[in-house]
Amino acid sequence: QLFVDRSLVDGVRVYAGQTNLHFDAGLMRVDSLRAESVAGELTASGGLGLVASRIDSLRFRGVVDSLGGLRRYLARRPVGDSGANANSGALAAVDSLEGSLTATGTLIGNLSQFALTATAEGSGLRIVNTTARQIAASVRLAALPDSATGTVAIRVDTLLGDSFALARVAARADLLGGGR
Repeated sequence: QLFVDRSLVDGVRVYAGQTNLHFDAGLMRVDSLRAESVAGELTASGGLGLVASRIDSLRFRGVVDSLGGLRRYLARRPVGDSGANANSGALAAVDSLEGSLTATGTLIGNLSQFALTATAEGSGLRIVNTTARQIAASVRLAALPDSATGTVAIRVDTLLGDSFALARVAARADLLGGGR
């Protein structure tokens, strides 16, 4: 059992976390995992093989009720408007973040090779001056972490920015393994 009280991880406030894990015969079972932070909430259950001969599946769900909790990762701009600061690479968080995201998925396999199937949905998203009414993404990848094969797809409804307005955007990437 692992319990986490109020903490700070990579500058993100963690309110609480708890997991019950069992390790046996090359398998890690996650009876339950729940972590809550300013960035959102993560839950998981299932298992994952620790050795190549053991395979299991780990289901997870992540909910971000406000992108503001992910500020340090999503929206950054250079500090200062001129001089040394503009070229120093220093960054400051931008305050204009809104929207919510939910992701669910499953990892199947073991630490040496696993598959990931996941979906994500977002609504009312705003990062600085760019907004999206809705986003839906899906991931179906196998042979991770070394030789990823599968598909990553994203659909965006009503994408607006300072100099563009798009009713619908869709993109798909097919990973063929071997870095292709």
